[in-house]
Amino acid sequence: MGKISTLLRNIVELVGSRLPTRSRAGLVQRLVARANAERDTQRYLTASAFYEEALRLSPSNARVHIQCGHMYKEAGDFARAEVHYNRALFLLPDDPDLSLQLGHFYKLAERPTEAADAYRRAAAQRPGWVEAEEELKRISQADFWRVLGESPVEGVVPELLPAGRLTAPQQLREGLHVTRLGGTRLRSANGDRRALRGVEAVRGFVICSTLLKEVTLAVDGHIVAREPLHAHELARQSKYVFNIWHDFSTASLGEAQIELRVSDGRGWSRTHRVVLEIALPRSDPLAAASDAIIPLPVPAEQLLEDAINARPSVVRTAARAIFMEPPKTILVQRADQLGDLACSVPALARLRSHFPKAQIVALLAQSNADLGRTLPMIDEVIVAPFIEDVADGPRTMTASAQMELRRTLSRYCFDIALDLAETSGSRPLLLLSGARFLYGFKAREFPWMTAGFELGARDPGNDHEMAATAQKLVALVDSLSTLVGNNSEPAPRALPATLLAPFGIDGTTRFVVLHSGARLAYSRWPGFRALVKILVERTDLTVVTMGEDIADLPDHERLKRISGLLPFDAFDALLGNAMAFVGNDSGPKHLAALRGIPVVSLHMARLNWSEWGQTGIGSIISRQVPCAGCGIGPREEECGKAFACIRAIQPEEVFKALLDLLPAQQAN
Repeated sequence: MGKISTLLRNIVELVGSRLPTRSRAGLVQRLVARANAERDTQRYLTASAFYEEALRLSPSNARVHIQCGHMYKEAGDFARAEVHYNRALFLLPDDPDLSLQLGHFYKLAERPTEAADAYRRAAAQRPGWVEAEEELKRISQADFWRVLGESPVEGVVPELLPAGRLTAPQQLREGLHVTRLGGTRLRSANGDRRALRGVEAVRGFVICSTLLKEVTLAVDGHIVAREPLHAHELARQSKYVFNIWHDFSTASLGEAQIELRVSDGRGWSRTHRVVLEIALPRSDPLAAASDAIIPLPVPAEQLLEDAINARPSVVRTAARAIFMEPPKTILVQRADQLGDLACSVPALARLRSHFPKAQIVALLAQSNADLGRTLPMIDEVIVAPFIEDVADGPRTMTASAQMELRRTLSRYCFDIALDLAETSGSRPLLLLSGARFLYGFKAREFPWMTAGFELGARDPGNDHEMAATAQKLVALVDSLSTLVGNNSEPAPRALPATLLAPFGIDGTTRFVVLHSGARLAYSRWPGFRALVKILVERTDLTVVTMGEDIADLPDHERLKRISGLLPFDAFDALLGNAMAFVGNDSGPKHLAALRGIPVVSLHMARLNWSEWGQTGIGSIISRQVPCAGCGIGPREEECGKAFACIRAIQPEEVFKALLDLLPAQQAN
């Protein structure tokens, strides 16, 4: 590696010094692209040499410093890694992702104090960030006791203590904090980077003592959006929130400089600039399941926000799966050695049992293709020209071979492409499959993968892997089957009808339960009162209301109001004997679904409906908004859109969804 580094340095010094600025930028891009390729094949020191030479031409490129630090970290050279990480921190002092990476680095280097400081900084820079807060909880026990200011107590697990002083939000620093800008990552000619696709939300806040006026969003120097800031007074600071919805589908595709600027209208301003990729909006079948992806086109005659809020809510069935029909064609990769495929046979047999009607095509290496042809669970074998360099290790494939393999695989129209290799070298082969669902181990390393799985066991002597490879592969295939299928099973509970008598309900009463409560007040749908009136006027059902949020209801013989905390059995009996249940995203709706009751769930976009919507019979109502998945916790002021994702659901939409779950004769 030393010879490579010296040669590179000489070339860069000779060529780079003679190039104009634009050409030097092109050379930097080529050096970074080569470094990325070396990184992807796990040649970390070679990659670091290319990153170093790119930095000689562009020393203020923080992202390249970060990548160079990663390479030295992977190679075990912690001293050089720290130099590059600290330089990146100087250039990007407010970047929460960098702070988190520094925490990971110091944890690996067994420096828990610095790790805790970095994780704490990441949590402060991105309030409510679960990953940073969880990492804080995982630091060493000694550091826990130090931060808590207490002496170790034998038998007490410090991670379980109320470590409020460790994870409590600190006084936020003044400045511009961007919490969302480019929600997905994309492979492009410029490498893997965050992308803006179609209608996106740009979110964040500003902490300062100046009276701010507005925020502007610019693309390549042209202002494309201008909005007032939403002011909130904190204890000793002012907090200005923004949540810009903008349609990037009209911008030129490719690399673009995005600039956010907040100002007071009198000259004071703060700016955040970043280079991102502008790409085509997603329109594949998986995109339809995301509330964060807004279907295009959006009517040009309306303001974007008005057009989005005027759309009808989305009503989806609770009985769902990633594949609504069983996959027809599956590609399985095992492009490595004979022993690797031999260990994969139990997993292949399990794959066949899970998907008995699917065509299973195996993409194998020359070294294990003959074994593959003898396996009855494989329908067809394709040999990948994935050549191993015995001297250097990782397998490679020429550009012409890649194009030929892509053409061959495209004829199958694969639904799923599955890589059985636990190591990462063959994972990029999935990109040649054309499959819409890419699956395998270590998905966090590959942002283009659809989903992934992790499993392992630690050897108590050396901390290395102890679980058998064959076991992990079977678990990988089982997890795939679980992920793409619908595995919900109700668990009804027989309770005596006498539990309903105190509420004026007997065994013949046909009633629906409306539960308006939820732990987070802002996640409660405000339309329950209107829904009650509709149900009383248009159906013959008895309506049972639970929760304190439904006020000013009319007196009616078919309206039963229940307030306060009930004994669990009585609560369970009410839910389990109802004709249907309507509620927010909260525990009671999950309990009603568990008991096999049709549920209409009103799901705000803080978390994905597909993750936390109930399973079973019923419907999930949500709204498509660009900021879906905001994950805001107790800091409700950070919404910036008045919780349109829950408050814009209309009572008539809920009534129709409920009516669709009930026998027709129950409506007047």
